[in-house]
Amino acid sequence: MLIAPGFLIPALAFAFVTSVSPGPVNVISATSGANFGFSRTVPHVLGATFGFTSLLLGMGFGLQGVMLRASWLHWVLKGVAALFLGYFAFVMIMRRSSTDMTETLPRPPRLTEGFLLQWTNPKAWIVAATGVGTYTMQGPIYTSSVLTLSAIFALVCFPSISIWAAMGHGATKFLVSGNAMRWFNRSMGVLLLGSVIAVLFFG
Repeated sequence: MLIAPGFLIPALAFAFVTSVSPGPVNVISATSGANFGFSRTVPHVLGATFGFTSLLLGMGFGLQGVMLRASWLHWVLKGVAALFLGYFAFVMIMRRSSTDMTETLPRPPRLTEGFLLQWTNPKAWIVAATGVGTYTMQGPIYTSSVLTLSAIFALVCFPSISIWAAMGHGATKFLVSGNAMRWFNRSMGVLLLGSVIAVLFFG
C-alpha cells in the first residue's frame, strides 16, 4: 500500500536530525576522519548505516515488544553499551599520540565495528524505538511504513555520519602538531564518554 505524502517530510526531518546530531557513532567517525582520513573512515560509516537500518527493522518487526516484555534485556543492553563504547572512549583519552596520528587509534574502525556500534549504542535504540512508535502507521499499512522509515534512514544515515568524518578530516590542517592531535583525540574521547553517560542515565 502507498504511504501518505504527509508521512515523508516529517520522517525525513526526524531521520536527519537524529542521524547528524552528536552521539557515540558520530564522535568516533570524526575521530577516525581526523586520524586516518575520510576514505578510510567510509567502512565505519557504511557499517553504522547498515547497523542502524537493521536495528530499526528489528524494532519495527518485533524486537520492541520483546524488550518491553523482558525488561532485564534493557539493563543488559545498557551494560554492554557502557563497556563497548567506554572502551573506545578510554582508548581515545589515554592513548599517547605523537606526530604519527595513527597512534591514537590503532586503526580505523572496520565495517563490522560500525555495525556493532549501532547495536550497542543507547542513542540508536532510543531513536529506533521513538521512530517506530511515532512515524509508523497502524493497520494494513504498518509494514509499508516500517520499510519506508527504514529506507529513509538508510539514505540519510550515510551522508549524516559522513559529515562528521569530513569535519574530522578537515580539522587535520589545524592539528599539525602531535600535541594538538593528542588534545583533539582526548576531547573527542571525553565527548564520547559524556554522550554515553547522558544517554545511559538521562535518555
